[in-house]
Amino acid sequence: MMRRSPLIKLLVLGAILGATALACQLIVGVKDDPGSKRLDSAPVSVLPDSSPDAAPSDRCAHSLPPPPPGTTDLADVAPFWLAFRTFVGIKRDDAGAVVPIGYDLDGVCTGFEGPTVRDGGASCASNREFPDQEGGVDNVFSETLRSLPSNAGDKALAGFSEDIDRGLRTVLLYVEGYNGTPNDPEIKGRFVPVETTRTSLCDGGREVNLPDADHPAPRWEGCDTWDYEGTLIKKSADGAAAPVEALIFGYVANGVLVLDLRKIKKIDFRFGGLALSAADAIVTGRLSKTTVGGKPGYVMTDGVIAGRVEMTDVIKTARQFIYDGKSLCHNEVAFTLVKGFFCGARDIAETTGQDFVEGKRCTSMSLGLGFTAEQAGVGMEAGASLVAACDAGREDCPP
Repeated sequence: MMRRSPLIKLLVLGAILGATALACQLIVGVKDDPGSKRLDSAPVSVLPDSSPDAAPSDRCAHSLPPPPPGTTDLADVAPFWLAFRTFVGIKRDDAGAVVPIGYDLDGVCTGFEGPTVRDGGASCASNREFPDQEGGVDNVFSETLRSLPSNAGDKALAGFSEDIDRGLRTVLLYVEGYNGTPNDPEIKGRFVPVETTRTSLCDGGREVNLPDADHPAPRWEGCDTWDYEGTLIKKSADGAAAPVEALIFGYVANGVLVLDLRKIKKIDFRFGGLALSAADAIVTGRLSKTTVGGKPGYVMTDGVIAGRVEMTDVIKTARQFIYDGKSLCHNEVAFTLVKGFFCGARDIAETTGQDFVEGKRCTSMSLGLGFTAEQAGVGMEAGASLVAACDAGREDCPP
C-alpha cells in the first residue's frame, strides 16, 4: 500500500490555517513578493514607432520556449527514458528575487500597461485580476503556493520529490529520434506515468533498502527501472520498450528539448502523491550528456512544465490529501476549505481556443513547475494505480 507523504498533510493544514488570510488576498489580489521583479520597471530598449500608419507595438517580453533550430538533422542515438526526480514551484535568484517558472500561455501580459489592445488585459473573465509574472508568465499555481504560511507550498512540493526518492510514482519521458547534439530540428517524445521502482542497480539488482516497502529506492545512477500500467507501454521481442500512445513531435534548440503539447487534449503528470492533468501544456528542459553503466546517457535540468489545469482535476487530486489521519473524502469541513482555496484561483480558460471569447469565464488554473530528470528504464507491468479512487463530494467549482 502506498504510504502518504506527511508533507501532503502539511499542504492541507497550511491551506486551512491560512484560509482567512487567503480570503483577504483573493479579494485584493495575490500579495506581491518584495523581491519580485516587475516587467513595467524594465527598460524599453526600442522606442515604438509613433507614426499614424505604424502597427501597435508590444512592450511585453513574452516568455516562450526557444524556436526550432535551422540545422540539418543527423544520425540518431538510441531511444532513451528520463525519470522526473525533483520539482519546485517557487524559485529565487541569489538576491532573493522570485524567478518566474513557466511561459506566457495566453499571449498577454495581464496586469502591466502596454500600447496594444490585449497587452495589460486578461484572456478571460474573473472576479479579480491575476497579474502575470515577468514576461507574461502565467503561473497562479505557484503564486498561490507562495501565499501559504510557513512555506507550506515549498515544503509540499519537496514532499512530492521525497515520495519519488522513495520510488513512488513519477513520470517517464521517452525520447526518440534525437541526434545527440545541441540542435535537432525534429525529435519525438511521450510522457508515461509509472508506479514504483523495480530495480535500482546497473546489474539489474533490486537492493530493497526501504524497511516499509517491497521495492527499492532509486539510486539515480541511470539504471533505475520503474513499473508501469500495462496499457501504457509496449515491449518488443528483444525487450525494447516504447509508449503505446502516439509520440509527440518536438525539437532541441541550443541544448533545450521542447515538446509542445498544445495539440494534445490533456497530458497526465504524477509526482509522488500528487496527480494532475494539464491542457495545452509546454514542457522544456536542458539535456546534458552523462555516463550510465559505463555507456553514454542523458540528464535533464532547468525543466519547465507549463499548462492549464482544469479545476475538476485539481479537486480530484485534493481528495487524496490526508488531514488529521483522514482522507479529505471523509473530512467534509477540511475538504470544503481546500476546495474553496483552489476554486478561488481560477485565472485562465481551459484551452487556448477559449481565450478572448467575450464573456468567457476563467475556469482553470495556470501552472508552472520546475523539474529535473535522470535517465532511467522500464520495469514490469504494475497493474492498477496505487492511489485509491474517491467518489465522495462534488468536483466542480461554483460559478
